[in-house]
Amino acid sequence: MKRARVLAAFLASACALVTGLGAQMPLRGALFACGGGKLPDAVRDAFAARAGGTSARVLIVPTASEDAARPEEHESFLAPWRRYGFASLEILHASSRDEANDERFVARFGGVTAVWLSGGVQSRLIATYGGTLAAQELRALLARGGVIGGTSAGCASMTTPMIAGGKDEPEIEEGFGWLPGAIFDQHFVARGRDPRLARALELHPGHVGFGVDEGTALWIEGSRGRVLGASCVVARLAAGADRPAARVELPAGSEFEWIAWIRAARARAGALRLPAPRALFVAPPASHREAAHRALRAAAARRPGVVLSLAEAAGEPLGTDLSQVSGIWIERPSSPTYLLDLLGDPSSTSALGAAIASGLPIGAHAEVATFFRAIPASIYGDAARAPLEGDLAGLAWIEEPTEELPLDAWYRGDHALWVRGDPEIPRDLPVVRTERLGSRAHAHNDYARDVPLHAALDAGVGSLEVDVFALHGELRVGHTRLEAWFGPRLRELYLEPLAARIAANGGQVYADGGVLHLLVDFKAEGALCLELLERELAPHRAWLTRFAPGRIDAGATTIVISGDVPRAQIAAQSERWWAIDGRPRDLESNPPPTLVPWISAAWSAEHAQGYAELARRAHAQGRRLRFWAIPADESLWRAFLDAGVDWVNVDDPAAYARFAATHFAAEQKR
Repeated sequence: MKRARVLAAFLASACALVTGLGAQMPLRGALFACGGGKLPDAVRDAFAARAGGTSARVLIVPTASEDAARPEEHESFLAPWRRYGFASLEILHASSRDEANDERFVARFGGVTAVWLSGGVQSRLIATYGGTLAAQELRALLARGGVIGGTSAGCASMTTPMIAGGKDEPEIEEGFGWLPGAIFDQHFVARGRDPRLARALELHPGHVGFGVDEGTALWIEGSRGRVLGASCVVARLAAGADRPAARVELPAGSEFEWIAWIRAARARAGALRLPAPRALFVAPPASHREAAHRALRAAAARRPGVVLSLAEAAGEPLGTDLSQVSGIWIERPSSPTYLLDLLGDPSSTSALGAAIASGLPIGAHAEVATFFRAIPASIYGDAARAPLEGDLAGLAWIEEPTEELPLDAWYRGDHALWVRGDPEIPRDLPVVRTERLGSRAHAHNDYARDVPLHAALDAGVGSLEVDVFALHGELRVGHTRLEAWFGPRLRELYLEPLAARIAANGGQVYADGGVLHLLVDFKAEGALCLELLERELAPHRAWLTRFAPGRIDAGATTIVISGDVPRAQIAAQSERWWAIDGRPRDLESNPPPTLVPWISAAWSAEHAQGYAELARRAHAQGRRLRFWAIPADESLWRAFLDAGVDWVNVDDPAAYARFAATHFAAEQKR
């Protein structure tokens, strides 16, 4: 039993260490922070499904709007949601703080599964509900796993600090504070609010900024964030800890660890100091028991002493001196009572706390991990918290370890958000769901196809390429000067048809909001081509991606210039609607990703073994990777996708789409 008390102290001290470091915990419920404007059906559909579908009980809060005080206008707030057939759908509006504090008013929250905060003025929303019984009910809704969505003002009000207004200099007030460590801004790209959010982060160190564009939602749940809709979310970090300010665009379909961003923000502000490494829990299923033992022994080999097997039948007393213990293994329990006892005695805290800080590894049978996750909060008494929000949140459970995984990585915990002490931007790039089968395809020499542009768009390509020459005072399309002399104009073949499609699709090329990249290859006279391109793009800037120092404002189409690039001329432009297609040598000089967002290379034998490493280096600098002149080989396409090469260069986009249908279907079955 003494050993049981020692392990209990270990867990208690782990919790104390994590709490002392201000670790951010997963969100139990869900937030849908929408940037305003017209919301796509996909956003409303996702919110309705998360609310509970036809079983949902939904309250619409229009208080931020001036129309909230006019009952005859309430139907306009309810109308967009009626088609979902919720079990109940009602307006909830308090005309004063006194009403928001009335118990009869807050009783309407009973049984509610979701709340939607409409747009308007966020200060009006907080002035009415902030600090009231109604605000407590909203927080309780999240605590019991419900969902709160909001658009425009509803989005901004979710955080503390809250941006209440201002152009470049933000007006800061206190919001609801549902996502500590974050600041939301809305209408972000559409209204050019990058400077405002950057300034808000300077004024409030240790926070991450999420700028949500119009027609877009940031869905926060657990430790994950997901971007839905027509545009993007921009994540920003202020400068600090000898690191520059950071800005990363998260396009629609992205998934990422929002907690990692908050950790990075705190580290830059000097608010987070993690010991390295902390203890490791390994929780394999029975079939991987031996691999778990090997991992534990490898980690324990870094410390003097023996691995202690802590079984129900306790042997010699352990005591509090762990100098001769290199690791602990928790055997499969025969009864829940045993594990409850393990958590019941806080003795030996200081000795075990020191062991945690020094990285004492712990392994456990799979059933131990399952039990810990299911422990009711009531066993913690006054400190009531679920396991993943307390004792075990600061440690890492590894599922199904295999011999292929590097054991050192297990020990350092680099794989796990909870034990990562890296103050850099989260190293994992956002995961983008493949909404279109062809979204990773780059249509090489698209103009040479029987049906340029439209056939590639039908295949859902993410990028296409066109060669141009400066002829007759305009850009003409063709692979050689002779072809271009008699060839079509760039604006007729691509720019004007794209403009028409984007206008018809509500400001986007694809229904899922994916960005189309147009690679324009200057075959000669790059400076003259750039001058002509600038003139031809001028009427279309509303739907083009904008590049400026330290920022990228995403549009429906991104222009990338290749070939005879007038690099110095482009680099000197402070505001651009185009960027440069780089080369592998750019990975050595590391120009800003706002100038060189791509790396392209000719496929050759020397790349056959090294393309995965090249992709890793490009991604580490925030760039995409493409190879041209690759064979039409499905095995190579598959290897590219697995290695993270961003664009698969294809001459037949339809063939790639057919391949992708099979490839991604197989991936989903794994």
